Amino acid sequence: MSKKPRQTDQPPARGTSRDEDGFTILETMIALLVLMIVLLGAAATFTYAINYSAGGAIRAEATKIASAQIEILRETRYVDLPITPTPAPQPILITGSLRSYSVMTTITSETSTTKKIVVTCAPQNVSQGWAASAITLITYRSAGGKGSNYVPS
Repeated sequence: MSKKPRQTDQPPARGTSRDEDGFTILETMIALLVLMIVLLGAAATFTYAINYSAGGAIRAEATKIASAQIEILRETRYVDLPITPTPAPQPILITGSLRSYSVMTTITSETSTTKKIVVTCAPQNVSQGWAASAITLITYRSAGGKGSNYVPS
């Protein structure tokens, strides 16, 4: 902004002088454009954070549901744990507080005294790529009895 006296026929308003300059409309528009770009960047970051926060909550709930299924099977007696037939049955649908989850449980016999339990929990209707992946928990159960390291007291 260069200062040059105004050429007008009217006297200046009270409290102002003729050489007083203000912002031009172009300067104001450029300042608003810069402000808009900054605010759009902040809004995009906010949207990104909300999506990933929601995805974390979905995965946490899927983990909670899979853990609950594992605990139910760990409380079941070893002899009452059925081996999963081939082909595997359809997954069950469990409704959580956030959405529905597809839960698949597979029990296989690893040895004559060990069974492997695999619980897979996948959220339904999730748009985020990483949040849509399934949670898989694996545990092993062994038949009751004394192991090779048992020392009688």
